[in-house]
Amino acid sequence: MNTPALYVGKANVIRDRIKSHLDKDFWNHAIYFIQDGDSLTEAHNLYLEGRLIEQARAAGRAEVINGQSSGSNLPESDSADMEIFLEKINQLLPVLGVELLVPLSSAARGASEKEMLFCEIKGLKARGHLIPTGFLVLKGSQAVLHERASSEKYPWARNMRQNLKEDGVLAEQQDCLLF
Repeated sequence: MNTPALYVGKANVIRDRIKSHLDKDFWNHAIYFIQDGDSLTEAHNLYLEGRLIEQARAAGRAEVINGQSSGSNLPESDSADMEIFLEKINQLLPVLGVELLVPLSSAARGASEKEMLFCEIKGLKARGHLIPTGFLVLKGSQAVLHERASSEKYPWARNMRQNLKEDGVLAEQQDCLLF
């Protein structure tokens, strides 16, 4: 599976920062967050940048290409405000389809996340459990070999299945696909 690269940076003027990176080949998407007014200082930006780098490294979903961590010491009240800002970033990114800060596998927090779920259909068996970003199908689980005609209604599911095959997560067996 190809591991995406992630670079976390800060900017006082976003347009200028993007222009300065146009000749670099390490990026193809840019996501930025702003706050109304001039309430974010350089120290706030450094704090957020450092925390985002920490989260990205801890999540393990991407190769963080920042050479070094940044960060800033802030008064307790300011760091609390920045943690609220960071929480909003963490809420928004998955909604936008960006899960690079969400850990691949989080420790189960409650009974519902610990509960193993099983599925058996057409003699094939699969098992998995809930994780913070959805559902994790476990290694050794089976899937039907051929898609049903009704899957044409769900192109996202067909695309996900194809991506899992291409990445080697789903391997074709004699009469099924195997995770």
